[in-house]
Amino acid sequence: MPFDGSDDGVSTAKVSPDERSLYATTLLPRQLVRFGIHTDGPLSVVEQRISAPA
Repeated sequence: MPFDGSDDGVSTAKVSPDERSLYATTLLPRQLVRFGIHTDGPLSVVEQRISAPA
């Protein structure tokens, strides 16, 4: 599943307890990314990226 046009590759995905965000870990580069979930269902663009330490 590409994010923002690059082939990040999803390792794991989980919906937050309040069902307002989707968190996914990517393989390359190793990151945690957060998407907002709109009330009518679709995801937002990536709202936050956290890179793993090298």
